[in-house]
Amino acid sequence: MRGTGRRRLSGGAAAVIAALALLVPGGVASASPSPGVSQAAQETSPYSTGIVPNVVGQDLANAVAAVRAAGFVARSAPGYVDCGPPYVQSQTPAGGSAAVSGSTVTLRVNRQPSPGQHCP
Repeated sequence: MRGTGRRRLSGGAAAVIAALALLVPGGVASASPSPGVSQAAQETSPYSTGIVPNVVGQDLANAVAAVRAAGFVARSAPGYVDCGPPYVQSQTPAGGSAAVSGSTVTLRVNRQPSPGQHCP
């Protein structure tokens, strides 16, 4: 009967969908929602996203805590020499940008001068 508005999947297409469902534990729709991303957007992708916090200028401990709380992995890298206490000089990806949850946020942190090196 045609014109009912219903379609039936072929055996091959149904098998592919069933196989994909096995690859995503709990299914995509059951994933926890990420802040700022609609549930509909999350259901179309196996990757959840979040907004990277802007931590430039913060001390390293607070910056790492904020990055982790937002669902990302923090990694520090040496920045330029500065005689002050450790703080974040720059970050990648930039604060306010969207990124895949669980991805790495690199924090460039000032370095203390080497022995014999003067402060700039």
